[in-house]
Amino acid sequence: METIIDEIFGNSVSSQRRRRKLKYVLAGYLTKIWANNGDTGVVFAGFGHEEHFPAVCSYECRGMTDGVVWRTERQNEKVHEKCGAILIPFAQADVAHTFLSGIDPEFRDVIERMMRSSFSDLKRVARNRDVSSAADSILNTFFEEFGSYQREKHVVPMVDVLTVLPKDELGRLAESLVEITSLKRHVTEDQETVGGPIDVAVISKGDGFIWISRKHYFDAATNPDYFLRQRRRQEGGAREEKNEN
Repeated sequence: METIIDEIFGNSVSSQRRRRKLKYVLAGYLTKIWANNGDTGVVFAGFGHEEHFPAVCSYECRGMTDGVVWRTERQNEKVHEKCGAILIPFAQADVAHTFLSGIDPEFRDVIERMMRSSFSDLKRVARNRDVSSAADSILNTFFEEFGSYQREKHVVPMVDVLTVLPKDELGRLAESLVEITSLKRHVTEDQETVGGPIDVAVISKGDGFIWISRKHYFDAATNPDYFLRQRRRQEGGAREEKNEN
């Protein structure tokens, strides 16, 4: 830290008291979690050498210091015997959450906020301790039953289907969710940040990483040489592997 302070401030900070404060601020900046819209999300998914079920973990990264990436783990989920499937959307996740839970998350928040506000008004008007307690109980019961209905009628049936869905259909489902998100952004006033061709891949224990569909930055019909080169490269690699065996 002394080196960083000297490089940035030079001789303008000579007081040890000020240098200690700068070290404290710098340490906080490097170690604490900050709300920053400029973070980059990174997702790792697949199988470890000893894992029979897939796992996924995601990080938010916001820079690098001394060769170490500033990162914050956001999610770490694993499929296991008691949980046969997980649907986890990243980035713009509202449409996927709506598909899974049956209601737009923002719409649900608005309903909850309006109901809590209405019940607060009721308690102020009543000014009765028994009424206030009853209002809180009614509100909590409502949202508990609301959540139970979501799980039983939407989330659990969806997860059960995902558990037995073929690999290619899982890829198509993921692609469709991205397309629906793109369509929603296109027809609303929201900034259209999702769109264009979509890369879709499936990772399985037996087959490894498999492309379902992959976009190119060029027109495939007018660039046949590219695919010819790819085929020759693959054939050359196969011959080398055969010779080694």
